[in-house]
Amino acid sequence: MAIKNVPSTDPDKAKVVKQFKDQYSASKVTNVKYDTEKKIYTANCFQKFNFIGNKSVEENQIQEVA
Repeated sequence: MAIKNVPSTDPDKAKVVKQFKDQYSASKVTNVKYDTEKKIYTANCFQKFNFIGNKSVEENQIQEVA
């Protein structure tokens, strides 16, 4: 299993973070990681100051940022 951190310098990170915010109504997204075998992004999501969990999004669900 190859899990990689997604650094803030990654050009796709904005799209990934926006997907987490839209899908889970999150106000803050931290610790974004990518599983290269399963092709899934995972991240810690928060609503205001409440931790709502470590959520995941499949790579094919990521949409373009306008």
